[in-house]
Amino acid sequence: MSVAEIEKKVYEDLQKMGTNNEEHNGEVSKETNEKSGQIFKEEGMLTDFEKEQQKKGWNPGGRKTAEEWAENEPIAVELRAIRAENKKYQETVDNLKSYLSKQEEIGYQRALNDLAEQRADAIRRGDVREVNRLDEEQANLASIAPLPVNAPPHPAITDFYDRNKKWIDGTSVTEIEMMAFATARDQVIAKKNLPPEHHMKLLEECIVTQFPNYFGAGKSEVEYINSPTVESATKSTTSQFREKKYTRASLSAEQKAVLKGFEDFKIMDEATYIAGLINSGDLK
Repeated sequence: MSVAEIEKKVYEDLQKMGTNNEEHNGEVSKETNEKSGQIFKEEGMLTDFEKEQQKKGWNPGGRKTAEEWAENEPIAVELRAIRAENKKYQETVDNLKSYLSKQEEIGYQRALNDLAEQRADAIRRGDVREVNRLDEEQANLASIAPLPVNAPPHPAITDFYDRNKKWIDGTSVTEIEMMAFATARDQVIAKKNLPPEHHMKLLEECIVTQFPNYFGAGKSEVEYINSPTVESATKSTTSQFREKKYTRASLSAEQKAVLKGFEDFKIMDEATYIAGLINSGDLK
């Protein structure tokens, strides 16, 4: 190879090396620029508009530009507000269903008690036709019984039933008369809005006083209920709770939340809600 040919080859090689360096430098420059842009955003070197959107929730490292985010955000805010309102409304509807279901069950039970009282009276009078009619009416009422509320009975009610199961489930004339008397007295005492434990204690006292012979002599339930200590306690607590007025302050935190939902959607006012809680024994 001649000197001229060698010089030419060297020159061509140098030219190639120069081109590759320029391309490499270009790629480095591009990568540097991209990294610079990223650093620019990350370090908070944003435009005033971008800073304003960032305060409202825009993420500079996200997929959307500040302009895109600003255009879509009002719709997103509105959707979130609608979802929150729908959730609150659904919770209020569920609370209303539970409240009305309980009131319906109480009304149904009172209707049954009223029929039982009428039936006992018909038996006393010996009116067989009326007894049969009331039996048919009870059967019709039972066919439309509301679904029970999934809440356990108050312990005072359970204890009362356990102590008096014999005459409550009894079928003798005296036991039926006792049931009719207890039903009537229960409705009278309910109007006093006593707590369940005092309500049941007073009801039991009335029954034992009215039918002392049924419970027998000796150290019996009659002596227990009419003992000076219990009688005094019953009178004092009865007097204490008879005049008690229930307000919003009397409600539990959960009951207050339910009431607020009812008021917000104009479903029920405070007085109506509290009256229902008293009626169902849920306000103590």
